[in-house]
Amino acid sequence: MSAPIDISPHGFFDVLLPALLQDRAAAARQVDAVIQFYLLDVARTAWFADLTHAELPVVAGEHPQADLTIDIDSHCLDPLVTGTLDVEAAIDDEQLSVYGDPEVLRRLSDLFTGGQSWLQARSEANRGAP
Repeated sequence: MSAPIDISPHGFFDVLLPALLQDRAAAARQVDAVIQFYLLDVARTAWFADLTHAELPVVAGEHPQADLTIDIDSHCLDPLVTGTLDVEAAIDDEQLSVYGDPEVLRRLSDLFTGGQSWLQARSEANRGAP
């Protein structure tokens, strides 16, 4: 088994999340909402993704009118990207909380193909997997 990848908060919000949104721009635009992220264990560091904007920016800081807020422990970023995050356990352990419009959450979840993480789906597409 390979070692887990190490995703820093800046790597996630400055590189991976913007790449995901650009890779799936049509689906990202259908979310049509502002998603606020707070890292629970890094002095409540904040980023937001503005999926109402054509360029789908991911910006450090707080948005005054987020439609959905995700509080997440930075240690959950690796399993989030790889699709191995046990959401229920993370919620029970207070490492993940989601607040806001449940329809926005559903549309955000639709960014991930067939329940796979974006990273897994993209990796399989690059290998030519069905």
